Parts: sequence; C-alpha cells; structure tokens
Amino acid sequence: MWLGNLGAYSLQLLVLVGVAGVLPVALRLRLPRALLTYWQLTLAACLLLPALEPWRHEQVASVTSAAPVVVVTGAHPAAPAPRPFPARQAVAVTLAAGFAARLLWLAIGLGRLGAYRRRARPLETLPEPLAEMQDRLGVYPEVRVSEEVRSPVTFGLRRPVLLLPSRFLEMEAGPQTAIACHELMHVRRRDWAWTIFEELVRAVLWFHPAIWWLLGRIQLAREQVVDAEVIELTQARRHYLEALLEVANVPRPAVAALAPLFLRKRHFAQRVALILKEVSMSRLRLILSLTVMAAGVALASGLAARAFPLEGAPEFVASEDTTGGGSGQEASPPTTAQKIRVGGSAQQKKLIHQVPPVYPPLAKQARIQGTVRLTAIIGKDGTVQDVQLVSGHPLLVPAAMEAVRQWRYEPTLLNGEPVEVITQIDVNFTLSGAGPGEAVATAAGVVSEAPAARPFASIGPEKGVRRIQVPAADQEEKLIYKAGPVYPPLAQQAGVRGTVTCRILIAADGAVKAVQPARGHPLLIPPVIEAVKQYRYRSTTVDGQPAEVVTEVEVKVPAGELPAAAAVPDVESPGDVYKVGPGVTSPKLIRKTEPQYTEEARDAKLEGTVILTVEVWPDGKIHNAQVKKGLGKGLEEKALEAVEQWEFRPATKDGQPVKVRATIETNFRLMDNPPAK
Repeated sequence: MWLGNLGAYSLQLLVLVGVAGVLPVALRLRLPRALLTYWQLTLAACLLLPALEPWRHEQVASVTSAAPVVVVTGAHPAAPAPRPFPARQAVAVTLAAGFAARLLWLAIGLGRLGAYRRRARPLETLPEPLAEMQDRLGVYPEVRVSEEVRSPVTFGLRRPVLLLPSRFLEMEAGPQTAIACHELMHVRRRDWAWTIFEELVRAVLWFHPAIWWLLGRIQLAREQVVDAEVIELTQARRHYLEALLEVANVPRPAVAALAPLFLRKRHFAQRVALILKEVSMSRLRLILSLTVMAAGVALASGLAARAFPLEGAPEFVASEDTTGGGSGQEASPPTTAQKIRVGGSAQQKKLIHQVPPVYPPLAKQARIQGTVRLTAIIGKDGTVQDVQLVSGHPLLVPAAMEAVRQWRYEPTLLNGEPVEVITQIDVNFTLSGAGPGEAVATAAGVVSEAPAARPFASIGPEKGVRRIQVPAADQEEKLIYKAGPVYPPLAQQAGVRGTVTCRILIAADGAVKAVQPARGHPLLIPPVIEAVKQYRYRSTTVDGQPAEVVTEVEVKVPAGELPAAAAVPDVESPGDVYKVGPGVTSPKLIRKTEPQYTEEARDAKLEGTVILTVEVWPDGKIHNAQVKKGLGKGLEEKALEAVEQWEFRPATKDGQPVKVRATIETNFRLMDNPPAK
C-alpha cells in the first residue's frame, strides 16, 4: 500500500506543480513579491495534499442473510499477507538512503558554516557604507571577514552572522553599499529560516524533480524581491548591477545551498533582466491574476487527488440485514472496493474429499464427546483456505480443525464465475458404548443449508443501541481494566503457553457481553475466556448514540506474564514511584471535580463507591488511574473522568516533588447528585 501511495502522491505533485508552473506564464505575472507568495503557497499545497484529500478506504462490511453466503472479493482478511516483493524493499532502502544522504549533506554544510565563522576574523571597524546600511535597516549582525568564502554569506537566526570575502574591503563605495544592503535585507527578512526549511523538504522529497524545480522558483523569486527592495532603498540601480557582475566572476562557494547568497549563477541572467526592465502591474490586474492562479492550483489539487487517490486502511462497516425483514431497503450491489457477505443463488457446495479427524487420546480417556462447530473459508478452487472456531470442547478443537483443513469441495459458481464461500461445518465426536471410541465428522449441510452468520448475530443489541465492528488496535485504547488469566495446571504440566485470540462483544456501558474463542491452544482457551469476561472498556458512541462493539483481543498465557487484575496505564510513568510514609509527605488536594451519574446508573438507582489507584506526579496531576473496584453502569468511567481533573500539591521527598501512588474512593450517592435540569 505504501509503495502505491508513494507513486500516486508523486503523480499528484507532478500534476499540481505542472499546472502551477504554466499559470504565471499564461497570465504574464512577473512581479517578484506576488510570485514568491504564489510559489510558497504552491509548495504548501504540495505538502498538505495527503492531509486535505479524501483517502480511499476499502470497506469491509458484514451482512446478515438467510440466503447462501458468498464472499465477492479475493482473499479473506484473515489470510496471511504475501511476502513483499524484493523490489519494494529495494525501493524502500533507496528512498531511506537518499533521505539520509541529504540530511548528512545538510549537517556537513551547517558544520562547514560554523567552521568558516570560527576561522573568520571579526571586522572591528566597519566600512562606512556597511555601517550606514545597518543604521538604516535597524539590523546589526556579527560581521566577519573570511578568506574561505568568495561571495557574501548570511546565516543564523538568533545571532545572525555576515561573512564577507576579503576583497569586499577593496571595493568601491557603490558596490559595497549594494552588497551590504542586500545581505542585511536577508537578515531583516529572516530568509535563512526559509532556506533551511526548503532544504528539509528537498531531503524528504529528494527523488521528485518537480519539487526541485519548485524550490528553485522560490529561491529565484526571493532574490528578485530582495533586489527590488535594495534598489528601491538605495536608488542606485547601476551600482547594484556592477556588484552583481563583479560577484559573478568569482568561483561558486561551497556553501551555496545553505545560506541566501548575494548571487547564484543559475539565477544571474533572470535577475539582471528583471532589474533592467522595470515591471509594473495595475492592482486590479494583479488581484485578478492571483485569484485565477489560486483557483487553478486548487482545481489542479482536486483533479490530481481524484485521478490518483491514496489508499487508506480498511474501514469496518456494520451493514443492515438484507433478508427483507429489516429496513426494507434493497442492499447495494457488491463492488470491487468492498468485501461483503451477500445473499444469492450460489451453487451448492459438494464435499468431494473428506479426511476424518483423529480422536484425541486425552479426550478419549476423559470420555469427552460432542460437536465442534467451525467457520471455513473455501477458496475458488474448492480448497479450505482458513478455519476459525465457533464453539466446541477445547480438547476436541485441534483434531477437528486439522481434519477440516484437508477437505476439498467442488468450486462454487456465481454468475458463471468461481467465488470464495464462507460456510459452517459441524464435526461430531462420539464414543461407542464398549469400543475404544471413534470420531464421526459430518458437514452441517451445504452452503445453502448452513450459512455463516456474522459474530454474535444470535445476540441482538439492546433497543436504541447500534452495533459496530472496530479493529482491535483502536478498541485497545479504550481498555480501562484487564483481568489476568489463571494458568491451567494441566497446561503448566505440559509446558503449554502462547496467545489466545477471542472475538468479544462489548456492551454500550463498556462491559464484555459475550466472548467467542477464535484461535489458541485448547488448554488455554477456557481461562482466557473467564479473564476476558471481566475486562472493562470506556463506552462507545456513534453520532451521539450508544453503540455495542465487536472486536478481537489477544491474551498471553501463562498468567505469570500478566499480573492478575492488571490495569492498563494511560501514559508512561518513567522514574521511581513512592508510597506515602516515613520521609515521603502525602499530596494535598487543591482542586476537586465531583463525578457525575450516568443515566443508566441513575435509572437503576445504583449507589456505592468506586475505588481507584492513581499516581500523583510532581506536576500535581493524576496519571495512570486504574479501577480497583467498580460498580458498573458506566460509573467507573465517570469516576476516571472526574479524578483525572483533580489537582494536588505534590508529595515531597527530601524537599523535592516526587511521584507517589495513592488510593482514591469516589462515592456515588443519588441525593448528592441530582439530575441535571
């Protein structure tokens, strides 16, 4: 995706800069100040293009249907990503190397400027033209004479430095005045900051010729603006041209790109031509030209973004029921940008190769039998691409999944084209009365008889509550309480450890409503389910309405790696955290915000105390607040919101502010918290 986005962005820049370069020529705009502003705005548009344009997101939607279930696009989201093509790695290395090289070049140039300054001798008695220009412009940089530069060089912001070549002192008064005025004008305009910024842009986009051309236009326009200001101030056009001609005859200095120079030879002809030909433009024509050019750049930006859109991460979209019993609206047809489960008249899946599962010895010893229900992704060629657990005894699951992965079906056709299919498979394990036991596996019918429903489809949302699907990484930020799983003794004896992935349904108040195991070792799944049921999240709203969330969580087992009832910190807490006691004073509360009731808790007439563990940092603020004991109905979240606004006089140790851990109780009493009017 990143390589495709880089190519699309490069084409966008090419279109935008190309259009921007044609407009001034077409409108015959030559005023330096207007051109400088125009080119700088064009550069800003180039840099802001990714932030301003609408990114194209692939939508992944789930649709509940009583009809056969067909995946209209290619790979299933859970399928392993293909290994990157080596050429992409080569491109990434080349881009990074070019960026590093440009930064290194910039650092070397800055170091060289510093060395020139240190080796140059201070100019204690300034030539009269230079001293006069300093007084007229009101800027007084440090002036030094260097044998290493062949052209005047100005750099620095807080303490600007003007390096003059030794032959400057031998020039006549007229060229001295022109050069001094030019360099001091750069100091007053703070042009060195713009030069460094432009070099950083060049380092990031070093590979794009349009950016190099645009930065060259900006540098030329800046010098032409300074030329016009110097001539207007000194009224000495001839002396200024003489100074340009004299500096043009010396070799180019090595610091050319790191400081605004009196002359860049590639700009010499254009600067002289503009000085010799006075350019004027009526105010009305100037305003109209700038308006047309700005509109042209905006239009070019929009066209470039539409023609070469950038790709964003997939969006998870909760879709409506398409069986006809919902809203009554007809479902939109699938597109290539969507992965949608839709109802349709798919050809029945015929099982043509079935491998029976091996009955697990441990399950056989324990006389365990039952049904394992799986969701299978069947590829276009009829092979099983992926298997995910829906339900079943943990000791029976691995054997069922291993067998089903080897099954093969006849390809399914939709409008004559092979498609991927999601179906459910029931694998039944039964033990005979006296024999050693055997496993009988049967498919839960063909696709049309047992369509795969989206997760938790059998658990309806509460009235007035929406249900959305959220990526695990986004939902993890809302986790406020995490219980650690208990390491099962049998798994401990067998040395089994690993990660269990579960699908979870989070209620509108943040409590875990249901848990479904997806992946993990059978011995580790039960304790993980029990732990995840105790998780607590901040509530979710969509367009101001409460929403239930379907997402995934990953839990590491054994529990020794996750402390029991561990809370998720909201920020990092570097350094030592003390307890109040001998030598450590307690923090003093200086501002308190009372927690508010949720409507759900008020309706339930719920009262009690929420206990939090917090850290009070030297800034007097609460950090890393964790729920130790909750009440439910969203009151833990309200307690956290209130306590995070408290302010303290920090605790001290040996007279210095330190971080301390403390316990805070927030009481919820209906009589103390009347409803808002």
